Amino acid sequence: MATTAGRSHGRTKGGAMKRLNLRLWAALVLWSAASASGQEATIRVDAGQPGRPVSRYLAGACIEDVNHEVYGGIYSQMIFGESFQEPPPAGQVRGFVSPDGEWRVTGGEVHGGGGEGPKLVSSAQAFENGEAGVDVYLPGDAGGNAGLIVRVNQARAGADNFDGYEVSIDVARKLLSVGRHQRDFRLLEEARCDVAPDRWISLAVKLTGRTIEAFVDGKSVLQAEDDRPLGPGTVGLRQWQRPARYRNLWVKTDDRRVDLPFDAAPDTPVAISGMWGPVTTGDAVLQAAVETERAFTGAQSQRVTFASGAGEAGIENQGLNRWGMAFAAGKPYEGYVWLRAEKPVEVIASLESRDGSRTYARARLSANGDEWRRHDFELTPDAPDPGGRFSLRLDSPGYVVVGHAFLQPGEWGRFKKLPVRRDVVEGLIDQGVTALRYGGLMA
Repeated sequence: MATTAGRSHGRTKGGAMKRLNLRLWAALVLWSAASASGQEATIRVDAGQPGRPVSRYLAGACIEDVNHEVYGGIYSQMIFGESFQEPPPAGQVRGFVSPDGEWRVTGGEVHGGGGEGPKLVSSAQAFENGEAGVDVYLPGDAGGNAGLIVRVNQARAGADNFDGYEVSIDVARKLLSVGRHQRDFRLLEEARCDVAPDRWISLAVKLTGRTIEAFVDGKSVLQAEDDRPLGPGTVGLRQWQRPARYRNLWVKTDDRRVDLPFDAAPDTPVAISGMWGPVTTGDAVLQAAVETERAFTGAQSQRVTFASGAGEAGIENQGLNRWGMAFAAGKPYEGYVWLRAEKPVEVIASLESRDGSRTYARARLSANGDEWRRHDFELTPDAPDPGGRFSLRLDSPGYVVVGHAFLQPGEWGRFKKLPVRRDVVEGLIDQGVTALRYGGLMA
């Protein structure tokens, strides 16, 4: 009774305050108009006189599909990239992965185009302490920067969509900068340096714990400290809003230097939409391609082929920005996939650990027919995992085309059986939010 009475009193008081505020606003408008005409104005405020009630549903909060408010926020969908519309990571350079941008190998050099942070990431072994270097050629005196990225992990398409340190040169401003990326950007240090366009510049970095020391043409230019140092990672290249050329990339750890040459990569038989990754076990051979003909939605769908061998071959998804999916033990998760396959094939839907070493739940789906068909499933993990993944696999030769995938918590994790997360909605209710405006043209 006390709680109910308290809430009722709060709403009455809030309503009276809103009515008072509206009257004051109207009075101020009239006073302003009278003042502008040179007339004297008198304002009388009677807070005891009732006015029109203002509904508590008139005001609320705004929600948009930015900053993970919808995907990764209120929306119950756990798969990101569910319709396979993201292009596959480009593989134009042998031994490197390019999540975004255009990269071209010419005469032992690699040429990178401008844009919002395209990255070329080496597949070399990760290291924490050591050195790395490259020669950089910056044509023209345009703005923007280019250089090395080190301790790189989880590099995906997007300007700041990776973990790592950036060591870059801006010839227009004659600056050397060191910054930290962790799905965002924080400048750690910058310093003036004597650099000019249209010539090769030797750029190097030395990593020792929390200390990042940067060198230009063999001279130490700056030293930065990070109070939250990143863990081991690999090395790569990155531009921001300008083209660049690179040669002579190297890494040195434990007094051993390894050169990382730039060679053109052969055509790859594995092309997987950007938010998904490959899965193989045993000696199974995976082939994958994006299909633009008869796409389920948008421009393309994903073909997955078990080409040969024994084991399993397929694709996996780790949710928003590949940060991992949180699974609760003993709680059902429901979903569906749209599939087509010219010949009958068994598809395995699975919840598992990020590296695939643990399987928490599986369901077998029978795809048969060259027309799109929806296949529903329910998966109940036998162990919790704060950062797992969802996979679709084949365990025998054949192929399937996947058009759309959906995964969400069962009714236990959703608000009133709607496709919205219970914890997020209940948090909004606890804050007193009574209305949400879905901003933008999101229909």
